[in-house]
Amino acid sequence: MRVSVVVTSLVIILSSHAFDNVSAGSTGWFHFGDWGLSHWTKEICHWIGWCSEVCYDELGCFENTLECHQAFFPPMQPEEIMTTFYVTSRYHPGSIIIQRNETDKLSPIGINETDGIVIIIHGWGESCQKQWIQELSKAILTNVNKTMVLVDWYEGADELNYMKAVQNIRVVGREVALLINSLTEENGFNLSDVHIIGHSLGAHVAGYAGEFLQGIGRITALDAAGPAFEGTEPKCRLDESDALFVDAIHTDSSTAESNGIGIAQRIGDCDFYPNGGHDQPGCRFWQIGCNHARSYTYFIESLMNPSCHFDSVICSNETSYRHGDCTPCEEGACPSMGYYLHNTSYAGSFFLSTHRKSPFCVRRY
Repeated sequence: MRVSVVVTSLVIILSSHAFDNVSAGSTGWFHFGDWGLSHWTKEICHWIGWCSEVCYDELGCFENTLECHQAFFPPMQPEEIMTTFYVTSRYHPGSIIIQRNETDKLSPIGINETDGIVIIIHGWGESCQKQWIQELSKAILTNVNKTMVLVDWYEGADELNYMKAVQNIRVVGREVALLINSLTEENGFNLSDVHIIGHSLGAHVAGYAGEFLQGIGRITALDAAGPAFEGTEPKCRLDESDALFVDAIHTDSSTAESNGIGIAQRIGDCDFYPNGGHDQPGCRFWQIGCNHARSYTYFIESLMNPSCHFDSVICSNETSYRHGDCTPCEEGACPSMGYYLHNTSYAGSFFLSTHRKSPFCVRRY
């Protein structure tokens, strides 16, 4: 069991970096951090069984009553995680960097001139300087009129102990929720105008934000993390109740045939399983992280090449899809995976095939 956890951790570390040449920081991929006396006091108090709750000012309290919240409780303090937000729009040439309580600095962005807010959240061992995040942000700003928010929680995500980063996403989720609340109240938006896009652990950050602040319009999970979340109850992870509409793209699911690091179970209203949700065409066995990365690669292509439709069919499981035993779709009756999925009446597991290289879209059989 311990060997399995170690191997999984190493795979996720490599997956976070294997397909990106942008450094997370001058200190390298990970560092252990300089936890202060207050943090260690809370850690020790939990270890000896005296403490089951920590409270962080306006973020509120965090408990460990659920089994999924017990490992390596408590989460780090907000000032240790140092969640930072990079905010921009097509009306402003660069990003304005703020903390969650500094929204008064955003007047140059022209937020109230945009059509809504899109928030992108990275995963374990990453920062918002990752190449895929920059590409997705550019694609959104180029094609749609949105205020763009990049969430950087690098100091909480770079923990060598994956389970401590899992704890930290609860804090980051609430920080994101409080920022959204301020942005919407100050700029005349509804929560339904907010779209959160999260990759790997970032997808579950989005889930915690949506659980804390009910009414968010859409959450898109790009291969949401599986370790520590697979098979858990909804309060432990992203689920369909965390937004008015939740869509999930599964590209590196762990199955009997494939040891992926993405979650396999349904977590949204629409769950897409391109190529069965694992073993993506064009990904070689030595390309660690390729399957995990295809989730955002497909999503970016859906924006940059909107004529390339990722058409899907509703199906009970992968075997039925492979055998062609799926429910037929009349024109427009099945969703197209990607950014432009706006019809919130869809629900179920949807399967599709892709090409080995761009353009990835394949016409529905």
